[in-house]
Amino acid sequence: MDCSYIIDWLMMQDWEALTGISSVVIALCVLVFTVWAGWRTHVHNKLSVKPHLTTWTSKWPAQQKYSIQLVNNGLGPALIKRFVVRLDNNVIKGKGTEPLDSVIRALFTGDNYKFETGLLGTGYSMPANEEKTIVAIQFSEPNTITPEEFEEKLSRCELDIQYTSFYNDKFTFISS
Repeated sequence: MDCSYIIDWLMMQDWEALTGISSVVIALCVLVFTVWAGWRTHVHNKLSVKPHLTTWTSKWPAQQKYSIQLVNNGLGPALIKRFVVRLDNNVIKGKGTEPLDSVIRALFTGDNYKFETGLLGTGYSMPANEEKTIVAIQFSEPNTITPEEFEEKLSRCELDIQYTSFYNDKFTFISS
């Protein structure tokens, strides 16, 4: 094999042009990788602050005590934009805890119970892992209501909560 042919070919090359082209190709690869890594970081950051609201019902039938909690079991805070209470698909209007108070009085007649209600108003920032009691009810007489009857009455109610993440991603929680 004659190496002189290869040496002659290498001598004829314009190394400055090849170096420039190589530099441009490497720079474009770095730019594409940087944009991709930045986008992936943005997606990760959005997921790392995503809230997730849900309700939890606690029942102590022996004590005739029941409660409903709203829980943010997501990774980031939930910024409450709207908190609506419905009974039989009708929006219950009022200020503060009035809608929840009205629903409890409509569902449970008589005066053999005490209750407390809580409200998350517009603008409230519910941190991750926070739990707020929405309704706690205690009946004074034994065997007033069974857990099944309590659940049946609750099925007539609905919470409609619109909230956002810190990245302004919009979410809606509707209890059922």
